[in-house]
Amino acid sequence: MATASRRPSLAPVVLLETANILSGIGNGIVVIAIPLLVLRETGSAALYGLIGVIAVLPSLIALPLVGAMIDRYGPRWNSVASDVASATSVLMIPVLLAVDALSVPAIVVLAVLGAVIDPVGFTARKAAIEPAARASGVPVDKVNGIHDALFGLGWAAGPPLGALLVAGLGTGATFLTAGVLAVGAAISMAFVRAAGVRAVGAASAGRLTELVAGLRALWRDHPLRALTIVNAILAALYFPAEVVVLPVHFEQIGDTVGLGIVLSAMAGGYVAGAFAYGWLVARIGRVRIFQVALVGTAVAAVPLAFLPPLPLMAVAGAVLGASWGPVSPLVASLVQTRMPLAVQGRVFAVEMTLFTALPPVMILATGLGVDAWGVDVVYLVLGAAFALTALLALAVPVLRHLDAPVAQEALDGAD
Repeated sequence: MATASRRPSLAPVVLLETANILSGIGNGIVVIAIPLLVLRETGSAALYGLIGVIAVLPSLIALPLVGAMIDRYGPRWNSVASDVASATSVLMIPVLLAVDALSVPAIVVLAVLGAVIDPVGFTARKAAIEPAARASGVPVDKVNGIHDALFGLGWAAGPPLGALLVAGLGTGATFLTAGVLAVGAAISMAFVRAAGVRAVGAASAGRLTELVAGLRALWRDHPLRALTIVNAILAALYFPAEVVVLPVHFEQIGDTVGLGIVLSAMAGGYVAGAFAYGWLVARIGRVRIFQVALVGTAVAAVPLAFLPPLPLMAVAGAVLGASWGPVSPLVASLVQTRMPLAVQGRVFAVEMTLFTALPPVMILATGLGVDAWGVDVVYLVLGAAFALTALLALAVPVLRHLDAPVAQEALDGAD
């Protein structure tokens, strides 16, 4: 009887992942609704790219500081605050639409708020994985795969749901749905109970000192540093296709549902790949996982770059997603196994800052390129650059040592 009473409860992981998938669905809805809103209001792909760049600048300042906040006060309430603020910013769009006050400046302001807020919640939930997994008695690698798979599942459900809502019920109902999902994520995360999700116990040094400690720890771990840089470059080449090229292409041919199908195929493949991470890492190791991911994404990027018919685009998108699906849980596992718990929030935040900084610049350039040269030329260039980068990364020597023990100097850098 006493032994049964001490059996770990799955509640921390279940609640964390409930918040995770609700947030994923909401973000998936918004990522399709915002470009459609901007395109229908202005008809300019370049303007959407410019809004993306303007929106991301404040987040580059906020994100590294958020990492220190997560390490100091724990990920739970950082995640809750992020979801509440996200819901508020998203719900402002139907309010402004209802009073006929939605303008381009208003969209810019709300996009800035979203760009600052959403990565905070994503980073905080990442930092909560290890304590929630341990409290629930579930292997951390398994939860890493489940976490990224469910977030990807949210993105798989979000785009077609967003496209259907825009087509069937209108823009206001679409953003109202996304806001309600953010509120649900906040409520779920508020009830997560696990040592480490409330306060990790970071040192009481100044914020700048805490930030530098996280950056130094990441920089001194050579395999993790190289993996982070490659991942950031590939993300910068991939996201412009998803948020500019594909929406413009399908808007031009009048097939909003087709856009949702392709994005969902990518996300669905990603879900399968992420779910497989726990199984794969136990059998082929981290190095082979990353090598397969690089080859698979390079091969899939080629047909996509030619904007083939919808069925082929969906298949290639699914292969690309499945190939890249294990990479995010791989990065999370490396941070968890190679970095002390007290610095993980800052390391995750530094990585998120890189992933946030590069794509908007490419999104702006892509939007300008689409307006100047058209979708076909721009996507061909992006696809070629993506495939070439992935193949060149195979030759980086340090990425063959992802299974190697962490160097002591990297741990010292986290002190």
